[in-house]
Amino acid sequence: MPQAALPDLNTAWIMDKREFLNALKLKNYGVVFWSLSSINAAMPEDYRVEISDQKYNDELKKDLLVKCSHCDIELKHKDIVVREVLKHHVVATMTGTDKEKVWECSNCHKYNNLSKTPMIQIKPKEPYFLKVVPNPPSRKGSLLDRIEYHKRAEAWAYRFYTEISHQMSKLRTEYKPKGEDQEELTHIDGGEGLDF
Repeated sequence: MPQAALPDLNTAWIMDKREFLNALKLKNYGVVFWSLSSINAAMPEDYRVEISDQKYNDELKKDLLVKCSHCDIELKHKDIVVREVLKHHVVATMTGTDKEKVWECSNCHKYNNLSKTPMIQIKPKEPYFLKVVPNPPSRKGSLLDRIEYHKRAEAWAYRFYTEISHQMSKLRTEYKPKGEDQEELTHIDGGEGLDF
C-alpha cells in the first residue's frame, strides 16, 4: 500500500463515520448504508467486509451441531453427509413429497431424518468478527414493520460498522511505511532519553 494511502483512508474514515452516526440518529438509512459502503469501498481489497446472506449464514453454521437421535452423540453439521432418499410410497402420498433428507451417524451408523434432527447453534463469543455481514434489511411496507425495520436496520448497521472497525484496526496494525523498520521507530529520540 502506498505511504499516503493510510492518511487518506483515515480522513475518509473520519468523514464517513461522522455521516454514519448523524444519519443513524436521524434514521436516514439510505445515508447510513451509503456511508458504511463508502468506508468499506475505501479499504484495500484484502480488508473489505463482504455483504452476503449466504456467506454470513455459512460462517455461523461452522459452529452448528447435530444430535443423533439413536446414540445422542453431537457432531459438527459440516462433517455430516446429507443424502436424499425416496420415501415409502404411503408416506409420500400422505406428505405430498417423494424424497427426504437423511444423514448417517459416524458413531452408530444409523440414519437420521434431517428435518427431525435436533440442532444446536454454538454462538461465537462476543465480540466476534467474520469479515462478512448479511445483506441489509428491507422494508416490508406494513405499519408494524416500521418499528421492526428500525431495529433490524440499526442492528445491521452496528454489525457492519463493527466489522469495518475491526478491519481498519487490523490494517493500522499491519501498516508499515516503506523504508522504515521497527528499530528506527522505537529510537526516535536517538537513544538519549528525555529530561523532564
